[in-house]
This record gives sequence, structure tokens and C-alpha cells, in this order.
Amino acid sequence: IEANGKSYSLTAMKSAITSAIGLTPKIKCSRNKWQQYQLHEVYFCVNQTSYLTPCNAQGFQDKCDDHEDIYFHKF
Repeated sequence: IEANGKSYSLTAMKSAITSAIGLTPKIKCSRNKWQQYQLHEVYFCVNQTSYLTPCNAQGFQDKCDDHEDIYFHKF
């Protein structure tokens, strides 16, 4: 997945990040002026020793619709 102005499924985005980092991220979306979902934040949890850890705690939910693709802006 590249920041190329195309849209991707939430599953595809999470899979690409998981294969690169080794942990599944939580993803937050917002809507652009055309009401498309766009990538807003990618976040991970860290433990008390500052190591990445799975976000298993309640309250850490993806903020995107699983049924809509996510627009990934060009950089």
C-alpha cells in the first residue's frame, strides 16, 4: 500500500502494516469534503517499558467503517 491517492480496504491497510511492523494497528478515519473515509491516524499501544504491545484493552477500537474503502492521500 502506498500513499498514492487511491482507496484501500481497512483489512488491506491493517494487513500491510501488520506485515511490516509485526503488530496489528488501530486505525482512525475521518471524512474528507466528498464524504469519503480518509486515513486520519494509525496508532499502536506501548507498555510501561515503551515497547509496542497488542491493543487488547477495551476502548481501543478502529474508527473506520469496515464496509467502506479508505482514501490514502498522496504525500
